[in-house]
Amino acid sequence: LWMANGFISSNGMLEAEDIGNEVWNELYWRSFFQDIEKDGIGEIEKFKMHDLVHDLAQSIAEEVSCYIPEPSLSKRIRHLSTYGEKSSGIVGSVQLHGIKLLRTFLMRQYNCLPPQVLKCYSLRVLDLQRMIELPSLIFHLKHLRYLNLSYGQFKTLPESLCKLWNLQILKLDYCFRLERLPDRLVQLKALQHLSLKDCYSLLSLPPHIRKLASLQTLTMYVVGKEKGFLLAELGQMNLIGDLSISHLERVKSVMNAKEANMLRKHVNNLKLSWERNEETQLQENVEEIFEVLEPQTKKLQSLRVRGYTGAYFPQWMSSSSLNILTYLELVNCQSCLHLPDLGKLPSLKNLIVSNMSHVKYLNEEDSCNGGVAGGFTKLEKLVLEQLLNLLKL
Repeated sequence: LWMANGFISSNGMLEAEDIGNEVWNELYWRSFFQDIEKDGIGEIEKFKMHDLVHDLAQSIAEEVSCYIPEPSLSKRIRHLSTYGEKSSGIVGSVQLHGIKLLRTFLMRQYNCLPPQVLKCYSLRVLDLQRMIELPSLIFHLKHLRYLNLSYGQFKTLPESLCKLWNLQILKLDYCFRLERLPDRLVQLKALQHLSLKDCYSLLSLPPHIRKLASLQTLTMYVVGKEKGFLLAELGQMNLIGDLSISHLERVKSVMNAKEANMLRKHVNNLKLSWERNEETQLQENVEEIFEVLEPQTKKLQSLRVRGYTGAYFPQWMSSSSLNILTYLELVNCQSCLHLPDLGKLPSLKNLIVSNMSHVKYLNEEDSCNGGVAGGFTKLEKLVLEQLLNLLKL
């Protein structure tokens, strides 16, 4: 939101996200923010603003920021928010198009978009979580930089979305029914962040996703079988943050996997998934393929591996350079004979191992010396499921 409203931008040395993090940390240390809540891997999920700071901010922004319902709206309003279907009638009665300075509109818990919102031509930020359908006339909002459609109920998006030339951030998190994105999405040259967390029904991404040269965040990539959909599309992309790669069983060779150039990416949270099907049985060199998918281990905070069909995990998963890895999840890796040397992971706090019937020990050193003294000094949560041959902890 700060980026979309032009509050922060890259200064040539630091990206906008890094500058934003510095500003946030400064505000936190000055006690503007408090009561931080983090997820299992240490990422901040929510926080509160101090009451006095909140009152001061509201006082300063009383003419430019508003929460519906209000008895009247100033034409100087820049930031507007509403929540729930009960406010839909109020939104419909407000002459939004007369508020020419409106830059931010947060409309959460709406099923459909009131038509007059499409006349707010100066909008930079639009939050439409839980929308059933996005109208094709969305392209009228040509200055839009931030569009949040998370938790949407739609299966597809209109092609007209691809005319939002200034769009920098598109959030589609938890759109569980979403199957496809418009092919011409790659024409959005300003797009920097495409977030697709837990879009489980997504069949593919638009072809030639590498054409999004400004893209920094791509939280999900579905490997395809044809040119333009291969894993190599990620090769020249300098991605940061979260990345989930699914259908790795479609990678045909070690060279194809190398072309993804994973070492080039600054990924903090990585998920790698293989689906069990006929292609899984035909995939050769799966262990070598996994080996060359090595990320920058010094930056990795969480790693999830699902459906891997090799007998052994790659060497880099036992590397001491994974010194900030706090979360590790290994699920349905049914052919694996041994786990990585988990005792070498000094920061590991959460370990989940499930449905791996050949595994006998959590730490291979246990087979020689007994006990787990060689590691796990930071472990806080341990989940073990369907480990039929596990001899001891």
